[in-house]
Amino acid sequence: MRSLALLTLWQPLRWIAQTAHMASSKLSYFMFVFLSSIWGFSVAMRVMFGAEYMQFNSLFMSITTLLLYTFGDTERAMYAVHPFIEASGTQVVICLLIYTIFVITVGLSFFVTVILDAYSSSHDPEQCRQHEIENERKFDESIVWWYFGTAVESKPQRQDHMSHPGGAERTVPTQ
Repeated sequence: MRSLALLTLWQPLRWIAQTAHMASSKLSYFMFVFLSSIWGFSVAMRVMFGAEYMQFNSLFMSITTLLLYTFGDTERAMYAVHPFIEASGTQVVICLLIYTIFVITVGLSFFVTVILDAYSSSHDPEQCRQHEIENERKFDESIVWWYFGTAVESKPQRQDHMSHPGGAERTVPTQ
């Protein structure tokens, strides 16, 4: 994220750094789920088709094949697969269709949603400030957990209600 700090120096490109900063935590969660999904499908493809198709004969080859399939290189995944001629070829195509629906269509739609949400939020100074405060709080909590092994207990502020002469109640924070 420090490399994006240079973009904040030039006003016309500041939105790129702000968008990346605001999307970073959600994108890290997305990447975990995305890569876990690819790993899960790779294991399934390896178990079901590893003996028949060389592109799925090891976990590494299966992960590589599905990653390339995700970004448009379908030839490797379909190499020597004959759907509707061989039963296993039809099963490969069905598994790839399920993979396409879940990982590519739904998963990458979440990715685009996270980026667009961060982009729209980066244009609102109040949301940017709120995001910075939240990130600082999370960082502080992680430091406390790392060093002391306990979570930070945030003490909620107690509110007392006092009657106002105009008939309305007002909230007064107490210590």
